[in-house]
Amino acid sequence: MYFKWVECNVDKAKEDVFSTSQSRWELLSHVSGLVAQFGGWERTNSFLKAHIFGIWRDRESYNKFMDDIHDEIFKHTQQYGTYESLVIRFGELEENKKHFDLDSIDRLIVEIRENKAFYRMYKIGTVVSEGEIFMMNDMNNCTLNIELESVWNVKGN
Repeated sequence: MYFKWVECNVDKAKEDVFSTSQSRWELLSHVSGLVAQFGGWERTNSFLKAHIFGIWRDRESYNKFMDDIHDEIFKHTQQYGTYESLVIRFGELEENKKHFDLDSIDRLIVEIRENKAFYRMYKIGTVVSEGEIFMMNDMNNCTLNIELESVWNVKGN
């Protein structure tokens, strides 16, 4: 499966506006090839980052979405101007839809080591799924603790 990770720096004053616009991506649920999209907040004392994860059946499905539909949905979300900057990363992961049971996760821990990301998904403090993403580009060794926002969840068809 093809994996897209969008990281947005968000001014704390725009947190609610960003979150509302991100929830409008539910239009993705009708896009062929989407497995799931979900995301949430990485909060520290000095910054607020939104992380959005898109899981696609394959790269071709993702490219077709970008060519044909993305800009129309982005315009509908009114998300432009709700973030300061963004970084987009791509990767591949093993196919296991159990990993993306969006109703059963509320936190995501991601550990990045040498172009691989190891993730653990939690529900009320218990690990419910884990796995590895390959070919992550442009990442330093780090650990991210992301509080997921259920209103950002989109299930594919």
